Amino acid sequence: MRTLMDQYPNIKFIIWTLAPLHRLATNEANAVRAKQFVDWVKNEWLTEDGKPHPNIFVFDFWGYAAESNTSPTKGKVNCLKYEFEKSHTETDSHPNKAANEYIGPKFAEFIVNTLQQQITSTNTLEEERVRIIPNPAYEVIQLINVNDYTGTISFL
Repeated sequence: MRTLMDQYPNIKFIIWTLAPLHRLATNEANAVRAKQFVDWVKNEWLTEDGKPHPNIFVFDFWGYAAESNTSPTKGKVNCLKYEFEKSHTETDSHPNKAANEYIGPKFAEFIVNTLQQQITSTNTLEEERVRIIPNPAYEVIQLINVNDYTGTISFL
């Protein structure tokens, strides 16, 4: 996949890490393997071949959506955070509205920063970056620090 993306140096590709499964939809061993895969994608995939991949960027969805506390009061480690579950009694792994409202703006920021090349291919933001507030699904968003511009954009 890297080799194919490298053939298009003027196109920026964003790789999205795995989405964690609902705690009732997986088991501990599979959740651990999923976390190991995410860690490999984030930390090794772009560097293991010793070549630069300046047009490939990794958005760590897992890092925002998965429970990282090894002993959470509710939920399970390496699974969808309890507060992001649509249902606490069913196995649907799709994140709820709270997850979307929390992660959506972070993904929008990541896209803008990627387009402006203010982000490294290992998902590390530089000091100066764009922040988008609130969720871009709303009719109005506020842009902060976009080429020294701060203001709002309305969508009609």
